[in-house]
Amino acid sequence: MTAQIPQGGFFITKKTSGSIEPIRADLEASGFQTRCIPEDNVLLASLNSFQGQGLWSCEQGGLSYDLDLSNTAQLKSMTGYSQDNAGGLIWALYKKYDQAFIEKLKGAFAFAIWDQVEKKMIVATDYYGIKPVVWHQKGDNFTAAGRIK
Repeated sequence: MTAQIPQGGFFITKKTSGSIEPIRADLEASGFQTRCIPEDNVLLASLNSFQGQGLWSCEQGGLSYDLDLSNTAQLKSMTGYSQDNAGGLIWALYKKYDQAFIEKLKGAFAFAIWDQVEKKMIVATDYYGIKPVVWHQKGDNFTAAGRIK
């Protein structure tokens, strides 16, 4: 069976069995940037072909995103985050407000966060679903993406 490769947006997969390396290879061959967290068998990816899409990570976890937020300045002032990196801003909001930060976002968005410390995944989209999210779960394996072709 051929994998369905996302067409832009974000991608995350968490597998409890089997390797994520074949998925990583397929995504990278399609032009995606990837971040593998092998100890958790998690793969984050983003096709940065559109403004507002990206991949961000740190030692505590990471996220892939597709964002078009209208209240970035307000969000930065809430967190004290001063850089021009949307992924870093989302991470700062998550660390300050946990999942409640999602209610503070205004505009279109879809993203996936992997918290390596808490071993927690968060996948979210805006209230109206302007940035779509598709997902699949089989057993304990979970995959979500912003778009598929």
